[in-house]
Amino acid sequence: MDDIDWNIIKSLYINKNVTQTAKEFYISQPSLTKKVKKIENEFHIKIYDRKSQGIVFTREGEFLALKASDIDQKLKRIKEETAAMNENMKGKLNIGVSNHFAKYHLPSILRDFQSVYPEVEFNIRSGWGTEISHLINTENIHIGFIRGDYDWAGSKYLLFKDPMSLFSKNEIDLSTLPTEPRIDYQSGFALRSLIETWWSDHYETPPTVGMMVDSVEACKEMVIKGLGYAILPASIMEGQKEIYRVDLFDKNKKAMDTNTWMYYSEALLDTKIVSEFVDFVKKHENKTKGVE
Repeated sequence: MDDIDWNIIKSLYINKNVTQTAKEFYISQPSLTKKVKKIENEFHIKIYDRKSQGIVFTREGEFLALKASDIDQKLKRIKEETAAMNENMKGKLNIGVSNHFAKYHLPSILRDFQSVYPEVEFNIRSGWGTEISHLINTENIHIGFIRGDYDWAGSKYLLFKDPMSLFSKNEIDLSTLPTEPRIDYQSGFALRSLIETWWSDHYETPPTVGMMVDSVEACKEMVIKGLGYAILPASIMEGQKEIYRVDLFDKNKKAMDTNTWMYYSEALLDTKIVSEFVDFVKKHENKTKGVE
């Protein structure tokens, strides 16, 4: 079997559809069927059966498909490592990043890194923390930048803490907060849980949500215009000196902070391009904080 054979088996297993897989590899269905038959003869197995609902993989076929995914990952790793051996470091970094970090922090990191390693390419995937967590756990990215704590067996490095704060155009009496109009926004699981925990620690009645927006940026603008209060990471409102702010504490008087981490696998540090980038980010953030 060659590389394309392994990738065809993997794609068939994911798609469960011969037509879709043939289109993906720009070959005809008969050609794809011949390739599958060749693989079956090589391993002396039946890979899948055709059913009314599509194709159903046999036990042996499923085993081969899972091995195909492993082999694909190993081949990618080998190509990355050999490319990184070049004195003028080349290669592609697959990075997953939460939406806020993508907008406010990642661009300067990539700009400064590329000034040192101009031939390195980046493939950036942005989304909610749960999405980025899934990508790194399934080895679809090399490094993840995520706000909040998620299940991860690898290493992570704390980039910064962000206090959770209440913001409003005008001063608010916290004792009457449940009756005040709140501007809510779509957020990741970790941030949402933090806000809900703080609320349940301090109030028995639910908030009065006067407006729901689709991003923290829209929420910020609504607060500035005086349309209600919002609970946000403090960095979102950085520079807004005319806005009333109250930092939040849990029931034990501990500051409610949201942490932003760099997630990465120790095993991938054997790949020069990954290890260089991880070290660069650590130094970059320490420099930003004024730490030598």
